Amino acid sequence: MPSGTLCIPPPQTNQHNNIMDLDYLVKYSELIYNIFAILAFGSIIWGFYSYTVNKKQLYGTTMSRCIDIYREQFIPSKLAGHEHLASDYIDFVNEELFYFEKKFIPKDIMIEWMDGMLNHVPIFKEGKIMNGAYCFYKITEDDLSDYPRVRKAFNIKKKYDFDTIYSTDYTQREKRRKERDQLIKEIVANVQKEKKKFPFIPV
Repeated sequence: MPSGTLCIPPPQTNQHNNIMDLDYLVKYSELIYNIFAILAFGSIIWGFYSYTVNKKQLYGTTMSRCIDIYREQFIPSKLAGHEHLASDYIDFVNEELFYFEKKFIPKDIMIEWMDGMLNHVPIFKEGKIMNGAYCFYKITEDDLSDYPRVRKAFNIKKKYDFDTIYSTDYTQREKRRKERDQLIKEIVANVQKEKKKFPFIPV
């Protein structure tokens, strides 16, 4: 190059500018994507946390409500000699069974409450009431006509020793507990049994 000659760099082309713009756009898009990914993950974590908390609150509220109703109306000392409370109690049991079906109440609590129901609710086998002589008060089959959920739960197929189930003999307590547990197990299975799903029939 001759001395004194001015060197002028070639002008930047549009292609070079486009590459820079594209690189910036890619990096910007990646940043936005990462931000949204973090927000989405945070939303999932928060949603799971809220669901868990709400579920526990629902458990607590449902159990507290049922316990309050039972204490106010249906403890054995209040049931004695009050046959008119039979229909109210069945209505209460029907509500509890609904909570059991929907799993609003934990299974261990359900089993505990079910044990108390054995002293009040008629247990059916092939259309015959098996524990009529042992219940605190009489509930007839007609009393359950409007409560198919109760009939479904307490309709058994297996054979049980009801004399032992309702025995007050202290020496029979272990045998009594074992027999009651087996009966409760079948009733719980009836409660948790899925309803039959019928195919959709267009009208």
